[in-house]
Amino acid sequence: MNNPFEQDFVKFRADDHSYTDKENNKYISVSQLIHKYEIPFDKTGIILAMCAKREGVSQEVLKKRWDDKRDLSCFYGSSVHAEIEHFINTKKIRKSDHKEIVTNFKNDVYPTFKYPVFSEVLVYSKDLLVSGLSDFVEYNKDKNEIRICDLKTNESLTKKAYNKLLYPLNHLKNDAITRYSLQLSLYSYLLSLQGFSVNENLNIFWVNPVNKKIEIIPIKYMKKDIMAMLEHYSGDAF
Repeated sequence: MNNPFEQDFVKFRADDHSYTDKENNKYISVSQLIHKYEIPFDKTGIILAMCAKREGVSQEVLKKRWDDKRDLSCFYGSSVHAEIEHFINTKKIRKSDHKEIVTNFKNDVYPTFKYPVFSEVLVYSKDLLVSGLSDFVEYNKDKNEIRICDLKTNESLTKKAYNKLLYPLNHLKNDAITRYSLQLSLYSYLLSLQGFSVNENLNIFWVNPVNKKIEIIPIKYMKKDIMAMLEHYSGDAF
């Protein structure tokens, strides 16, 4: 099957994680947009000072630990994504540090797809100037229907939320599942603007860091919240 999502209007630059179209318009990424509705975590302020004091180290040392952990987590996630994307595209598992994870994906996750799956699909709206890369888009050609799924390699998705998101999402908890639900819902909504129907049975594929198994977590399509957020953002709220 030809790739129904292939396009050359918007380009993604991995070095600075930016999106630009042929008319030199710059796009905000899906993750950056959702991040605007989170209460900022000021790791260079009072929280950093309190944590450093509790651990008996300087603020500089602790900040470096946090930055190193973030960078290592990002590298791990990117490398796992790359190996699974290789499997999606070739149906082959190559030798790597993540062979066990990819094998589990092949055995436990891949069979759940009923239709062709495309990886690293760039979605965008020229009118909204919003763009992003969806890990997996399952495509039912007969119905012109898409279903969004995403791979997550976080240590945990169940950490307690201590605050809520900002208006107009201030009825939602600021936890990982909610943020990822918004992310996948926004991918879905952007594709719906391009004429695709949306299968609302979205999934997160979470890699358990202990046993390397992949848990399938169903999430809901938060269309109303996405529309409210986009209306707020488009109204120059920031």
